[in-house]
Amino acid sequence: MNSNNPSVEKTGFRYGIYGGLAMMIYFLILKVIGLDKNDTVRFLAMVFIIIAATMAIYYFSKHKVKGMFYLNGLGIGFLVGLVGSVFYGIFLFIYSYFIDQSFTADLRLMDLFGSNLSPLMIFGANSLLGMIVGTFTGYITMMYFDRSRREAKDF
Repeated sequence: MNSNNPSVEKTGFRYGIYGGLAMMIYFLILKVIGLDKNDTVRFLAMVFIIIAATMAIYYFSKHKVKGMFYLNGLGIGFLVGLVGSVFYGIFLFIYSYFIDQSFTADLRLMDLFGSNLSPLMIFGANSLLGMIVGTFTGYITMMYFDRSRREAKDF
């Protein structure tokens, strides 16, 4: 990738993988500690999508030659959320289907999705949540990084 003119897709994909890896490591740490069944602590994995999307937008704004526009940031936030959460969702699917089936059984007892909870539903819910978090992060972060309008001269 040309560091002087990065693309939205490559930046979003790269930082999405970083966010997905961070969420997987976080989940494994929670598993070792024994907090993997706590919803609130597991939900905090989405903080890594927020961090990765913000870092990706910052990287793109610093290395883009012609400036950064609002839709570029929204696209990066969406791609980081999509790639990171799908990557993490695939990990959770493989983990709950092949490695630890009791994880799915424990989640069924919490009655989040009812008794029909499957590893595929875990994948889908995490992927959808990650895309939403990434998109909102891009939207909020671009309020700071947007350079498509001129600053008011009277301030």
